[in-house]
Amino acid sequence: NPVSLHRIVLVDVGEGVEGRSGAKMLIEIQEIFERKQPPSYTAIVIVLSTVWSCTQLAWAVQNANVTPKLRALGVSEEAIPIIWIAGPTSGLLVQPAVGYISDTLLENRRKPVCYVAIAAICMSLVAFGFATTVTGTIICFWCLDLSINALMDPCRALLANLLPDVATQTQATFAFVTTGTIARFLGYLVGSFSTDGDSALRMHIVFCAAAVYVAIIGVLAVLWLPEAPIRKPSGSNPFTEAAAGLTLVAESRVLRLAFLAQLLSYIAWSATFMFGSDWLAQYAFDGGDDATSSQFTYALSMANLTLAGMSALSVCLSLVLSGLPVAPLWTVALLSMSLCLGFLGFATLMGWHTFWLAVPFILLGFTWVCSEAIPWLMVAEEISFNPAFEGYGGRVVAAFNISQCIPGLIAAVAFGPLQGLTHSLAPLLILGAVSVAIAAVLAWFTGQQLGEMGYDKVGEQGGTTPAHEEKGSKDP
Repeated sequence: NPVSLHRIVLVDVGEGVEGRSGAKMLIEIQEIFERKQPPSYTAIVIVLSTVWSCTQLAWAVQNANVTPKLRALGVSEEAIPIIWIAGPTSGLLVQPAVGYISDTLLENRRKPVCYVAIAAICMSLVAFGFATTVTGTIICFWCLDLSINALMDPCRALLANLLPDVATQTQATFAFVTTGTIARFLGYLVGSFSTDGDSALRMHIVFCAAAVYVAIIGVLAVLWLPEAPIRKPSGSNPFTEAAAGLTLVAESRVLRLAFLAQLLSYIAWSATFMFGSDWLAQYAFDGGDDATSSQFTYALSMANLTLAGMSALSVCLSLVLSGLPVAPLWTVALLSMSLCLGFLGFATLMGWHTFWLAVPFILLGFTWVCSEAIPWLMVAEEISFNPAFEGYGGRVVAAFNISQCIPGLIAAVAFGPLQGLTHSLAPLLILGAVSVAIAAVLAWFTGQQLGEMGYDKVGEQGGTTPAHEEKGSKDP
């Protein structure tokens, strides 16, 4: 275990053992230690990001295909949102529970959880791709959500366990965003595979290909990773930990506003995840309402290609965020999403059908990379520089993640009845546009608060750059 080699206990060896002197034994121990140096932090970041990519590819395949498959099996559009409650529910319950199990029963071991979660993801992907009944599809959908969330928690925990400081962890956050968007691109790209209108064959190929990626890449990456240092459990339960984290988030001027901004923006993202591919297939690529037709199947492939373009834009932009002001960047990104969703809602009301409607969806890649990076970098900065957060980093991260789970619950409960009343996706898109516009205002004030603290730009190494450093001041 290379991590354990950081800790060497030197014992008084006296006259040595089996004819070897104590000095010779110490030399042999040193030689063994030098031959087994732990992997570099950069390598750990890369491999951890690779494991994280498995969760994002699985999300992408799921997001782009669940609603069309449910509609093809006869589920009404009004009932679909309540089925999507699996995601936020598993995020709120499974991640804390898995973290608690690995902390207590497994004494901080993360890799066994990773192996079990990867196996569950692969089985769920294959089972979902071959499911032919509504009940079986829903069960597989829930199992897939549960298993993805079970893998996300040890990824974040290993990041904290294996990386030495917040600066390195912030670099890992950027790596997670980049590799995650690359994985989403690959997931959507696989979904664009055309099978000459055979929707069942397309589902088989897409979900089996995703399972192969997760099985091979995920297992190899976890095999390479060192295990977290073993420690005895603290005795606290996950929900007490989450409550403590929420208290700290509420007491922070920056994170309080960032939490609300992220929550409101994820209401819009929930609408996009639930109905984005289905809407694109119907309106941008004229696939019609019949989700079982060969025309719709081809249109769905093109919708996946559009979402791949959105992820490709996110990947490119994630490489050029350094040095940009936080408040204007996040605000403009959210405002652009508001305009895109508002335009798409208007287009739905007008009944437009043209492939040019795919362009606003591709532009959402700008908002996605900012939503995935900037709020979490703010969390890292508070953990690093706010004395009240010392020793509470994990709890704060878990608490802030709730801002991305609650919107899913709201969407699952509210979107169905709203769609049932209007028989259109337009109100959902317009509601998303309004909520993300309010989030943009909060994002601006969040950035202003961060600027007053002296951290107003996305830094070269991840995180944000202190204003006093930029000006050359020695004032800490």
